[in-house]
Amino acid sequence: MASVAWGISGGPVSGVAGGGAVMGAENDADEFSDRDEIMLNALSAGLTHAEAGGMAGLSAKSVQRRLRNARFRAEVARRRMARVEALSGRLTTLGQTSLSVLERAMASHSLPLAVRASDVTLRHLFQFRRAVELEQALAVAEALGEDTADDTADIADVPEDPA
Repeated sequence: MASVAWGISGGPVSGVAGGGAVMGAENDADEFSDRDEIMLNALSAGLTHAEAGGMAGLSAKSVQRRLRNARFRAEVARRRMARVEALSGRLTTLGQTSLSVLERAMASHSLPLAVRASDVTLRHLFQFRRAVELEQALAVAEALGEDTADDTADIADVPEDPA
């Protein structure tokens, strides 16, 4: 039986409740089973383990067990990030429209409206700048962590001195 739930981004999360392939079964094309796809879509949309399991005809515990698989967990994260990036694109477009509205308000002949628009603009500019700086710092920290992991792996590959 086909079912559709609505994810937190407002888009549908569809799947086949009940039937489908065995949970976790993978074919040679390195794809996920029908039930996995249902859980992946539901989890990446922000649904709970119980909700995702219900859509796939499984229990919340089954979903939690499936999340122990690193590949499955990584796919949930990848799909979640894709949703965030899509939402970010839409917000950027809306932001451009909003800035035009604020520009018109700031240029208005109403001083209180212009002051309020300026205040809103400056507060959001500060928040945006802070978010960008945090994102940049996180990227640097992640890169340093990867470099450290690479160095550790290189050290582990060095044969011991038979002295």
